Amino acid sequence: MTDERIRRELDDGVQQQLFSHYGFLASANGQPVSLLESHPGTWFDLASLTKPLAAGRIVLELFRAGELSLGDQVRKWIPGYTTGGRDRITIEMLLRHSSGLPDWRPWYRQFDPVDVT
Repeated sequence: MTDERIRRELDDGVQQQLFSHYGFLASANGQPVSLLESHPGTWFDLASLTKPLAAGRIVLELFRAGELSLGDQVRKWIPGYTTGGRDRITIEMLLRHSSGLPDWRPWYRQFDPVDVT
């Protein structure tokens, strides 16, 4: 896939309001070969990265140590996580996105941009 096609696809995603901004980096053999930059005021909703990068690693380590089971109900780890049918949700359901919890929300729209320069 060429840089131009990637740029068109990402621009199309912004137009469809699938996401508000984007950045892109491709590498080969550990060296950057392509970069599409965002501007300094760009806000990114990183929630979609939280599970695979942070929670996934933590769950894997606890599972390997025998301290957590994928069948554990979330309420075992977060007491009180029982309202609205949440008492039935397991760790595995969260990892598979099959818990029934609402999907992505544009939380970034609730915040005013902050000058970080």
